[in-house]
Amino acid sequence: DDVPSAAAGGPMDVNTALQEVLKNAIIHDGVVHGLHESAKALD
Repeated sequence: DDVPSAAAGGPMDVNTALQEVLKNAIIHDGVVHGLHESAKALD
């Protein structure tokens, strides 16, 4: 996480909140995709 969390830096504006949500979505989607591919490889 190179991007500092806005929660620690004060109030969050709409753009910062959107960046945080999208960053978390990308991270979680990557994890889910990786687990799915790993499960397919084990089958």
